[in-house]
Amino acid sequence: MSRNVGLLWIMVCAAVLALAPVAVAQDMTAGMVTDPPAPVADGFATFTATYQNLGPGNADNVNYDVLVPILPGTWPPEGDGFNAMLESAAGTDTNGNDVFWGFDTDTMCNNYLLELQQPNDTGDQPMLPNPFPAGTSGSFSFALPVIPMEGVNAGRVVITEPESLRNSYGVNSAQWTTYPWLAMYSGLYNLVSTGALCDEGGTGCADIQACIGDRLWATEPFEAALEVGMGNDGDPLLGCGTELTGFTAGNIAVMRRGVCNFTIKMENAQNAGASGVILVNDGRCSDIPDSDPDECVITMGGDPGTGYLIDVPSVLMGRRQGEGLIAALQGGQTVRAKMGAVPDTSVDIFSWIFSDVDPDLTNDYLVTRVPLGEMGPTSFLSFIPAAAYAAGAQGAFFQTDLDLNNKGTEAATVTLLWLPRGADNSAPATSEAIVLNPGQSIQYENVLNAVFGAEPDVAGALAMIADSADVIAMSRTYNVPSAKIAGTFGQGLPGIPSDQLIGFGQTKRIIFMSENDDIRANVGCVNGLNTPLRINIDMYDATGAALETRTMDLGPWSNNQINRIFRTYAPRNGYVDVSTSTEGGAFYCYGSVLDNLTSDPTTVLPQVPSDDFTFIPAAALAAGAAGAFFQTDVDLNNAGATAAEYQFAWLPRGEDNSTLTLSDPFTLAAGASVRYENVLNAVFGAEPDAVGALAVSANSPDVLAMSRTYNIPGAKIAGTFGQELPGIPADMMIATGEKKRIIFMNENDDVRANVGCQNGVNTEVVVVIELYGGDGVLKETKYMTLAPWSNNQINRVFRNYAPINGYLDISTNTPDATIYCYGSVLDNLTSDPTTVLPQ
Repeated sequence: MSRNVGLLWIMVCAAVLALAPVAVAQDMTAGMVTDPPAPVADGFATFTATYQNLGPGNADNVNYDVLVPILPGTWPPEGDGFNAMLESAAGTDTNGNDVFWGFDTDTMCNNYLLELQQPNDTGDQPMLPNPFPAGTSGSFSFALPVIPMEGVNAGRVVITEPESLRNSYGVNSAQWTTYPWLAMYSGLYNLVSTGALCDEGGTGCADIQACIGDRLWATEPFEAALEVGMGNDGDPLLGCGTELTGFTAGNIAVMRRGVCNFTIKMENAQNAGASGVILVNDGRCSDIPDSDPDECVITMGGDPGTGYLIDVPSVLMGRRQGEGLIAALQGGQTVRAKMGAVPDTSVDIFSWIFSDVDPDLTNDYLVTRVPLGEMGPTSFLSFIPAAAYAAGAQGAFFQTDLDLNNKGTEAATVTLLWLPRGADNSAPATSEAIVLNPGQSIQYENVLNAVFGAEPDVAGALAMIADSADVIAMSRTYNVPSAKIAGTFGQGLPGIPSDQLIGFGQTKRIIFMSENDDIRANVGCVNGLNTPLRINIDMYDATGAALETRTMDLGPWSNNQINRIFRTYAPRNGYVDVSTSTEGGAFYCYGSVLDNLTSDPTTVLPQVPSDDFTFIPAAALAAGAAGAFFQTDVDLNNAGATAAEYQFAWLPRGEDNSTLTLSDPFTLAAGASVRYENVLNAVFGAEPDAVGALAVSANSPDVLAMSRTYNIPGAKIAGTFGQELPGIPADMMIATGEKKRIIFMNENDDVRANVGCQNGVNTEVVVVIELYGGDGVLKETKYMTLAPWSNNQINRVFRNYAPINGYLDISTNTPDATIYCYGSVLDNLTSDPTTVLPQ
C-alpha cells in the first residue's frame, strides 16, 4: 500500500473503483482501475480506463469519454506534458482505438478529456468495433503527473460543524462541457457548481454572460461560520433587494435561489462583508431534462455587462444538501465551513459511455472517486512512535536502537526525522540521506545519539521518509547494560506506514490496560500530519462502562504520552478507544503495560475486529533461563454491540492438534473485557511445564485478544520482564505463496534471537525460513514442519553466524495453508524477550 509524505495519502484503497451499473437494453458501463500501487515512473502514475457492453444486444456508434479534473494550467495544450499524456495512451486500447483528443482549455475547463476514436479519424467518430457486440469489453491506459495531482479538484466547500452535517463538496470541474448528467445528479456525488468569469471561455465552454465569484481553486482556504443572508425585499431567505440586513461581516452567506438574479445576491453578500456565498438551488434545471430536482445544479450566470464586480467566492449547492444547512441555521445550530483550495484525499474522474441504441443515456455515466493514495506517490512515510535517550524509573537508562531494511529489488534512499516529544515539529531535524541496497539492513545503536547527536535527556518519536514502499523499520527501546540495577528489559515498536495510521472517522481499541499493585499502563501517540491534531482517548473499565474521555492535543508531527492513564481508577482492568476529531487527521497510538517493580514495558498495539477465529501464537507455564518462570495472561475484549460466545483451544507445542483440546464455552458481554491470569492453568488446569499456543473460536469477529507472557513475581531473580503477542485473526495469517519479513534478528554477546511459528490449518504444513545477513546475502534456508494446528520455536536461529545482525523471510509453499511466525530478541543476561512481528 502506498504512503505519501505530502498529503499522506492514507485513504483505504480498492482495486476497482466503479459504480454498480443499472442494466437496460444495450447498456454500456465503464470504470477506472488503479491497481495498487499504481505503476509509477518518472513522476507519472498510470491509470486504466475500462468499458463494456452489458447487452443484451449489439450497440452501434459507441463513444467513450474520460474527464480528469486537474489544477488549471498544469499542462498547457500541446505542451510537452500534454503530449506526453497522449503518447502514454497511444496503442494501449485493447480494441485498437486511438485516444483521439485531450484538452486543458483554460482556467474554466479545468479538466483533460480523453476520447476513444476510430484510428486516423478526427471529430466525433465512434469507437471500434462498430457495432459493439454484447459482452464485449475493452480498456486503455494513460499516465498522469503525480505531484500536480495534489492540486486536482482542489476547489471545494467542506462543512466542518456540526458533526451531523460534516461533508466535503468538490467543484464539478466538467460542468462547462456538454455533459448534462453531471449537473443532473451533482448532489449525489457531493459536487457543487460555480459561477462564470468574464475572462473564461473557449472551445467547449459555456457562453459567458456575467462575472460571478473567484475560482475556488485560486482562493486561499479559509473557515468561517455560516449565516443566512436575509435580503430586504420579498422573501428574506432569497437575499434579494438592495442589501442584506443584520449580516455579520466575515461569515459565509447562505441564500436560496429565486426571484432576483444571481449577481444581485452576490453583490448584496459582498457589500455586507461576506467571506463566501453558498446559494441553494430551488430544484430548477429547466434546460436539463430528467434532472433530479433535489440534486441538480446549474452554472450560475447573470445579465451581460455586470463586469468584474463580484469577487467573493461562491457556489450553487443542490436543494437536498443546501436545505439541510438552512434548517440547521434556523434551528439555532452553529454551522461552520471551509472554502477555497482545501486539500482532499481523493479526486473525481468522470466517465461517460453511450450508444445510439441505448435508450437511457443517464445511466451510462459514473464518477469514480479515486483515493490519491492510488496515484502512486514517490515518497513514503513511516513513523516509529517512540524513541528515547533518557533516564527511566528504578535507576534504568533507556536508549533506542533502530533497524532499517529494504525489501525491494532496487536501492532505496531513506531520511530520518527527529520529532521531540511535545514540540512543534513542522520543521524537524533531518538526517543525511541513507542508502539501502536491495535486501540490506542497517542498524543504529542509540539512534538519537548516533544519527542526530542527541544528548540525555530526550524523548520523542522518529519519522522515516523513503523513496520506496519496500523500506521497513523496527525499533527496540531498552535499559542499557550499564544501568542494570533493575534488570535489562526492552520494548519493541515497528515502523508504522502512513497508510496504517488511524484516520478521521476511524476508532481503534487498545486492550490489556491495567493499574494495580503489579502493573500500570501508559498510552503514547504520534501525530501523522504536519498540522495540529486532537486525539480523543475514551477510557472504559472491564465491564465496558465508560470512565472518562481524555484528549491529547498534538502540534505538527508531534507526540506525547499519558503515564498511568488508569491511575485514578486503580485497581482497574480496562481498555481505551482512540480516535481523532480533527477532520483529515491521521495519528497512531500504542499502549505500554509496565511492571511496577522494574518498569519493564510491554507493547500493546491497537486493534480492530477482523475474524471469528484468532490465534495467540505462544503461551507458557514453564521454567525459563536464569531462574525465571514464565506464565501467560490473556485479555479478551468484545468490540461488538451484542454478547459474544467463545471457547479456547489449547495447542501444545510440537504435537498433532488435529483433535482440539477445547475449553468450556464462555460468554462476554458487549463492550466487556475479561482477563485470564495464568490462562493455561486457569482454563485448562495445566501444570508446569507446558508450552504451546492458543486459539479463540467465537460466534462473532468482534472478539479481540491480547497476551502477555512474563516472569512471575515469585521468580524475579533476573528482573521481571514480559513479551506481548496480539491475537492474530485467521484472515491475517500468512497464506501460501505470501512472504513476510522479520527484521532485527541479532546474535551477539548482548542479545540472541528466536523464531516461533503457528500452523493455521488442520493439515501438516512446512514453513520456509530463509536466513539473511544484514548485507542481504542468504545464509541458509531452514524448514519447520508443523503438524495440524501445531506450533514450534527455533531458539538462537542465527547461532551459527554470530556475531550478526540479520533477518528472516517467512513463507510456506504447502497448498491451501496459513501460518504465522514472530521473532523474539532476548537479552543474554536476563532472557528478557522483545517481540518482533512480521512485516
